[in-house]
Amino acid sequence: MRLAVLCLCLLPLAAACKGREVTPGPARDEQAQPPVPPAAAQPLDEPPSFVGVWAAKPDMCATGAWMFTAQGVRTAGETTCTWSKVSKTESGYTLTGDCSAEGRTSQVDVLLLLDPSEPGQMIVSGGPWDVPITLGRCNGPATAAPGPAPTPAPAG
Repeated sequence: MRLAVLCLCLLPLAAACKGREVTPGPARDEQAQPPVPPAAAQPLDEPPSFVGVWAAKPDMCATGAWMFTAQGVRTAGETTCTWSKVSKTESGYTLTGDCSAEGRTSQVDVLLLLDPSEPGQMIVSGGPWDVPITLGRCNGPATAAPGPAPTPAPAG
């Protein structure tokens, strides 16, 4: 009986809402919370750890090296890339930019994988390269420029 009386009391309220569109608002907890600012972008290493001279084999450091800068890469062949965006990832970097190879220019995404268990090694994939390429760092630290070949010690 009480349920019937309650339903009769609520019936006029339901009829008053008929035909009206109700848009739900934010919950009370959401209204009380200030907006959260977007997360700041992760700053890049200064310079990024891929910067330096790299080659497929140690004996190619003198004549077949790739020169990576924060702005681009130049290979010993005919490939040159300029980065418009450099993003650090958990496993290395994603580079976006334009590459010129064999007379053609195209927009590319290049992945650089740097494995902490293999310091001095980097895998380059994507971009103008059909298959992933493993490179080793030449001349030690990231900021080293290619230097002259070592001279043999004098016999004596």
